[in-house]
Amino acid sequence: FMKRYPDWKTNQFNDDILWWTIALTNAYRHTRDRRYLTHAQKLFDHLVAHEIDDTLGGGMWWKNSAHTCKNACDNFPAVITACNLAQLTKQKKYLETARTLFAWSRAKFFDPKTGAVYDNVNLEGKLTRWDFTYNCGTFIGSALRLHRLTGDASFLADAKRAGRHFREDLSS
Repeated sequence: FMKRYPDWKTNQFNDDILWWTIALTNAYRHTRDRRYLTHAQKLFDHLVAHEIDDTLGGGMWWKNSAHTCKNACDNFPAVITACNLAQLTKQKKYLETARTLFAWSRAKFFDPKTGAVYDNVNLEGKLTRWDFTYNCGTFIGSALRLHRLTGDASFLADAKRAGRHFREDLSS
């Protein structure tokens, strides 16, 4: 990532940047090399400041180059990053961001009846009901991390419901 995007701000896809922040938090967890945590915080704090707004009621934009839709593929990895940072730094702002983003994303993308996690919502508020394994997986990862950090059983119930959907409807 650093080789291809020495200036990470030139990458228009926020989900790519979020995968990098997750990798950085994991690198810090395993090495305790502070530069990984510092860089993860810098990237994530920038995204929170510039890519989350009240359009459509909240959430993070998919692309930083064009604010045309908000997607599960960046909002749930953002929750994962926020949870990782909350755990590693003990800063409450990250847990608050995780809770807020999860609540918005759950309301927009998750079908609690089926467990499906849909792909994106456009500026007109139209939901694209594409149902991909990676959206389901990051939803489960987000819910599980929030459950571990808060003890709130509703997060675990959501993860289990999405997991059943994943197993029964998205795999063979």
